[in-house]
Parts: sequence; C-alpha cells; structure tokens
Amino acid sequence: MAKKLSKLIKSSKSNDSTLIVAAHLVGILTLFIGPLVIMLVTESENVKKHARAALNFQVVVTIAIVAGGVLARIPIIGIIGSLATVAVWIVNIVFSVMAAMKAGDGQLYKYQITYPFFK
Repeated sequence: MAKKLSKLIKSSKSNDSTLIVAAHLVGILTLFIGPLVIMLVTESENVKKHARAALNFQVVVTIAIVAGGVLARIPIIGIIGSLATVAVWIVNIVFSVMAAMKAGDGQLYKYQITYPFFK
C-alpha cells in the first residue's frame, strides 16, 4: 500500500509545497497519523523535514489530550482535565495554522511546545 501511495506522490516543486502545508494542517484532524503517513510515503527530504516537525508536535499534543482525558474522569479535578483538553485543541489549531503559513512561505516552522521524538 505504501508503494502505491509513494508512486502517486511523485516529487515536484508544487506537489512538495502542497504536501508541506498539508503535513502541518492534517494534524488538526488526525493528530499524529496524518504527518506520519506523509513522512513515510514521500521521497522529498524537504517534505520529510516538515512532516517530522509536525509529527513531533502532534505526538506531544496527543499525549496532552490523553492526559487531559484521564484527568477529566477524576471526579474532583475533572473540570481541570476538560479545560486542559480544550486548551490543547485550541493550541493545536493555532500552532498548526501558523506552521502551515510559514511552510507556505518556504520556511520550516519551529514549534514552541515540542520534543524531538523523531529526528
């Protein structure tokens, strides 16, 4: 399946810029799955670099959302977990859009809240 996707996604300048922007934006809906798929199926090192940055950020977001969901289940501090989860989603949307705008200009966005899980 990955080989079929790889053949569909051939490296070209306009296709690369589309994939770079998509790598940052797709994480809003799919968390880490979208950037991971883009990183695995593309051949362009530039696209992989952007997808890796988005992937690292989305892994942190996923961990924070899971932690907020766990906290939301605890009776006394559940409201804190719920509010934290909403805040993480808002931060995810804002940072992903900012990264996509920078990527559209040809620059690699350095996410403020991230850990380099994938190098």
